[in-house]
Amino acid sequence: MPISSRLALVVVLLFAWFQPGSAQQNTADIHIVHHTFYGADAVMPFYFRANQLGQVPYKVDNLFRTQVISHGVWHAPNGRLSVAGGVRALNLAGDTNKSRYPEAYLNFTTKWVVFGGGLYADSIQQSGLSVSNGNFLSGHNAAPFFRLKVGTNGYIPLGKGNFRFAALWEEGTMGKDNLVKNTLLHHKQLFLRWGTTERLEFTWGIDHYAQWSGHSPTAGELPSKPMDYLRTVFSLPGGPDANASDQQNVQGNQLGQYYFIFRKSYPGKTFEGRIVHPFEDFSGMVFVNFPDNLYSMMMTLHDHPFLDKVILELTNTHHQSGADLDKKTGVYRHRNGRDNYFNHGTYGSFTHKGFMLGSPLFYPLNVSPAGYATSVASNRIVALHAGISGHLFQRSLTWKLMATGSLNSGRYSGEYEPKRDQFHAMAEARYQFTKLPLWLSATVAADRGNLLTGHHQELGGVMVGVGWVWR
Repeated sequence: MPISSRLALVVVLLFAWFQPGSAQQNTADIHIVHHTFYGADAVMPFYFRANQLGQVPYKVDNLFRTQVISHGVWHAPNGRLSVAGGVRALNLAGDTNKSRYPEAYLNFTTKWVVFGGGLYADSIQQSGLSVSNGNFLSGHNAAPFFRLKVGTNGYIPLGKGNFRFAALWEEGTMGKDNLVKNTLLHHKQLFLRWGTTERLEFTWGIDHYAQWSGHSPTAGELPSKPMDYLRTVFSLPGGPDANASDQQNVQGNQLGQYYFIFRKSYPGKTFEGRIVHPFEDFSGMVFVNFPDNLYSMMMTLHDHPFLDKVILELTNTHHQSGADLDKKTGVYRHRNGRDNYFNHGTYGSFTHKGFMLGSPLFYPLNVSPAGYATSVASNRIVALHAGISGHLFQRSLTWKLMATGSLNSGRYSGEYEPKRDQFHAMAEARYQFTKLPLWLSATVAADRGNLLTGHHQELGGVMVGVGWVWR
């Protein structure tokens, strides 16, 4: 039995054991959700395949997806421990029929610490209105893989003031469906927060990822000893078993991002300003690539008659520490420039099962004859995104509009001449019945541009959904 199936079975059995009963603080719910996708010209538009946990392929005209999603929380009688678990099972019917368990996890929470593991998706940021989930490296674009984690239970206060911190440490294994099989992924983050939203709240964070170990189709078994793990964690040069590039630079595929977040609340509304800065080496950590950032401004309206949230987002990755050309000869020097975001000589790209692990804006992907993603074809982009959500009829009807335009330059080693422009848009409405635990939804999406093929292309699609919730 696959590990995902075993995890799902464990979670289901625990749900049966931890049913709410007379303990009102315990909760459990089950969602049964069906979506029917239709893409014109046998291709799904961007917003139907992006941020779908890697479940919706690019080339398919009709797709039927049925999901059973369940989550439960049990609290110990002494109140010092809670256990949360979740499982997502789905069936995809289209060109082929597939059943999967993209999520199956357990978390244990104490007053200060959370620890757990399994297959689980990253947290959704900015209410799902950001096309990139408010950052470069984490989101719902790719399928989850097995991870173990330990972190703080939210933000922990330090001292008597308004200074708090949050931290997370994860270790994961990415399985066999990638260019380098059984790649291990190390992830850690630290966030510091000052102030309150009533006056001004500021959050700074550092988020670090590193791929290491595994079996390469060209290099064979990659370094996986305890010292290689420490070199990966602390971003040190590779050891004697590493290839020449890792020995000269750092162990494995290292990448990360800084967060700078400001929040301020006013009567009836809250504003959030965000800057996220990517880095893949020391030059990025010291802001040699300073023009490259994700900038966003989000407004949350608390009492508006039909609007809920509005977001504007600008993504720029065009600089990448510069072209690094010799001023006399005009030849590339390979010192600090051409960072080549999300690509790596050994691991190919920061992808999982053919989908970017972070922002879906970085595509298309180059694919090997065996079907594995080998690199991101376009990582130098400038993209502008807007999203808006709201409600009608006393919140029985919710709606969302999203639109993204991008100018794509390819890579320094493979530039697009001329640059390629792309536009994506979607509109969604969902109706929640007031007397039934039932909802209906309808979504339309469209693409226009020449990013994928170099030739102008227009795509469209329709998605309808129905869901039933049992609590």
